[in-house]
Amino acid sequence: MTLRDTVAMAAVLACALAMLFLLRLYRKWTGADGEWVRKLAHIGTGLLAISLPWIFSSRIPVFIICGASITLLLTMRYVPLIRGHLSGVLDDVARESWGEIYFPLSVALLYQFAHGSKLLYAVPLVVLTLADTVAALTGAEYGKHGYSAAGA
Repeated sequence: MTLRDTVAMAAVLACALAMLFLLRLYRKWTGADGEWVRKLAHIGTGLLAISLPWIFSSRIPVFIICGASITLLLTMRYVPLIRGHLSGVLDDVARESWGEIYFPLSVALLYQFAHGSKLLYAVPLVVLTLADTVAALTGAEYGKHGYSAAGA
């Protein structure tokens, strides 16, 4: 691993943390729905993850970033001091979810299975990032309306 990789890893992790802080402030100032803020985080981290093959040529920095992300997310979940500073972004939904842990794990596995192909990495990650977000937000909105069919 080179010095460039180390600096780039620090920059990627700093961007992810900055996004969490900014989304927390956004939620606090606007009173935005927890699910909406969680999906904004999902899109932000997905777009950040999509950039990884263009930043790193080796999988080791990607695995370190994903491992550090999982460690941070677990710390946010179980350490009250950290949760106090970063809560309100990923944990402010009315259901138990481990998606924030599975996402960086999926990124690491996808990076490994893509074998250096940016296309094989980016396309599934775009689908994971955007389709999941759109489906959740659409389902939340349409779930508020009843549906009836003729002859049912």
